[in-house]
Amino acid sequence: MQIYNVDTPSIVIYNKPTTAHLHEEGGMYEYHDDIVLSGINGHSDWILEAKAWGAEAGERKTLCNFV
Repeated sequence: MQIYNVDTPSIVIYNKPTTAHLHEEGGMYEYHDDIVLSGINGHSDWILEAKAWGAEAGERKTLCNFV
């Protein structure tokens, strides 16, 4: 999951989990965290994006994308 600036996508303020690889072929995976957005200009646009990748190269899916 990442949170980055709309105008400058190279500014990433959140990029977790640190271990993004799972080697399970079935079941479910959940990730929980509390995010404190301090020091961010309230009049700027940010994207919260969550993705999942498949086992094959190039196989991915964007699960959520919020502005």
